[in-house]
Amino acid sequence: MYEPIVRNDLPDFLTVFDFADPDVCTSQRNSTTVPAQSLWMMNSPFICERAEQLAERLLAGGEVTDAERVGQLYASCLGRSATEDEQQLALQFIAAAQQPSSTDADPSAAAAWEKLCHVLLASTEFRFVE
Repeated sequence: MYEPIVRNDLPDFLTVFDFADPDVCTSQRNSTTVPAQSLWMMNSPFICERAEQLAERLLAGGEVTDAERVGQLYASCLGRSATEDEQQLALQFIAAAQQPSSTDADPSAAAAWEKLCHVLLASTEFRFVE
């Protein structure tokens, strides 16, 4: 995928994720892990929108159990199956997120799934290819 780059106006996400200097020919990009990358993944409107779209897609899947949705989510985000522990934690998280509380304005299933999707999209495993 190619995108035009305006050298004096790089998008924020490129600078956060060690984009090479467009003014210099670079044979290999530096690779770092800094807190700003995690913070961007947690707070970026772009990632929040992707999490919302991913949750909508999961919930539009028809008559599917929550356990099957967790499996689909892990497969699409991380390219692997959820472990037994991850599956149980995800199901507990979904159940807890749907309980009304004073700190959460929206205890709906869609909001709960959106939060879980956001967690996986912001995870270190999502950002790095092994």
